[in-house]
Amino acid sequence: MKKKIGVLTFHRSLNYGAVLQAYGLVKTIEKLNYEAEIIDYRNNELEKRDSFKRFYSTKGFVRSAFQIIESPMWFIRRKRFDDFLETIGISNKLVGGIDTKSAQQYSKIVVGSDQVWNYRVTDSDSNYLLGEITDHFKKASYAASFGISDIPNEKKGMYSKYLKSFNSISVREPAGANIVMEMGLDKPQVVIDPSLLLTKNEWLEVANKSNKKYVKPGQKYLVIYQRAFSKTLVEFAKKLAEIKNIEIVTINGNPRQPLKAIYVQTAGPSEWLDIINNAEYVITNSFHGVALSLNLNKELYVELLDEKFGVNSRLENIIDIFKIKSRVINNVNFGKEEKVNYTEVNELMFKYRKESLVYLSSALDKGNLVVNE
Repeated sequence: MKKKIGVLTFHRSLNYGAVLQAYGLVKTIEKLNYEAEIIDYRNNELEKRDSFKRFYSTKGFVRSAFQIIESPMWFIRRKRFDDFLETIGISNKLVGGIDTKSAQQYSKIVVGSDQVWNYRVTDSDSNYLLGEITDHFKKASYAASFGISDIPNEKKGMYSKYLKSFNSISVREPAGANIVMEMGLDKPQVVIDPSLLLTKNEWLEVANKSNKKYVKPGQKYLVIYQRAFSKTLVEFAKKLAEIKNIEIVTINGNPRQPLKAIYVQTAGPSEWLDIINNAEYVITNSFHGVALSLNLNKELYVELLDEKFGVNSRLENIIDIFKIKSRVINNVNFGKEEKVNYTEVNELMFKYRKESLVYLSSALDKGNLVVNE
């Protein structure tokens, strides 16, 4: 009988990257000859953010009207996300927190990826630090992200207490490794996001399951995918579309923004992948927008988010390790446009994927694998 692994992550978020990285981690664990499923734990803060109830709590007449108009599309998108989750494998809904009793059915619980250790996102939810599980041999992380570069002093006690009880820790960014070492632990391995563990062909199998086409066959377009609205990103996309004489597709873009484009508001994860894969260019300020575009070998341009979001460490990291600084919007010269060097990118991805799989296999099998310096 195969050992069963539980994956704890942000699976309920109506965010393409969050759900696709969960898919990538579960499917990779299964390829390592384990049974795996997502633990259906629901964080209150995340549930409120992605709940339909937000349509009734928005302040301001214009924004409220927009929310009401958007609500039917939200329900279609929610249904497509829920259907996709069923293809991954998910536990029964977990009532209460994750403790030693609820962990009994798993040989390991892997926390990650995404910003599972960002206290601002989870409202300091210690479940993502497996705080109530006494068996430290069951505790592992894969590509867990703090999403920030520093932990405030008042939060360090919580992180130190719970991280020291993990049997195996890996993080997604060097900034996260520094935070772990500040807690007095050995330097954890920095691994790639689960969306990069699967190959291009494996992601194309997911994209091919798309149930709806938003763009006519053969139509050339660039796609805008934003984590947060950016006027400069939109203006860049408009200029590029004009130069290349192609259409613009914007995924979950605000219909109020002045942009002549095909607006996609109801795509599920498979549809999102299909749109990205068939685009001539991807313009994004999303980490997973970058990660999956690279994995699919797409021509892309990246804009760093405003510093007020405090999450640029992960974008800066993926830009650095895959050597695509020339694709940052501020660095682009339209007169001397160069294509992404995918020979180099794919070689780096193969290397990092191999190293990350070695860590994951070891962590699932026997536990702690850290780098001592």
